[in-house]
Amino acid sequence: MNAADESVRTVDTDDSEAGAATQDAPSAVRAAALKLRSQHVWPVFVSNLAISAIVVFVLWPAADRAILLIWAALIWGLALVRFFGWRRCPVDDLGHDAIARRWGRFAVAVSSLAGVLWGGMPLLFSLRV
Repeated sequence: MNAADESVRTVDTDDSEAGAATQDAPSAVRAAALKLRSQHVWPVFVSNLAISAIVVFVLWPAADRAILLIWAALIWGLALVRFFGWRRCPVDDLGHDAIARRWGRFAVAVSSLAGVLWGGMPLLFSLRV
């Protein structure tokens, strides 16, 4: 096994410390990605609110207003869940695999819901109530 293969399998902390923790590469990448996501909570929150407000403003004359308002409420509600959820994220503990996995599931769930709401927008607005 060469050095490149070994670096893919483990990410070592300073080996000079007694009992140095070893974290496999996927766990280290997961923790780093989650830390990065938690740092961008505010811009994501503001952009979701602003863009959805623009969509409502632009589509107000043409779309079914009930569906439009329900969609906007869902977007804003999800934005609040994401914002307050990520504010609770224990950034310093994301090196622990169980914690990182739990927050990773949260990230996937809220991102998937956001994708469904934003991606399903044309289908929703083609419906008439």
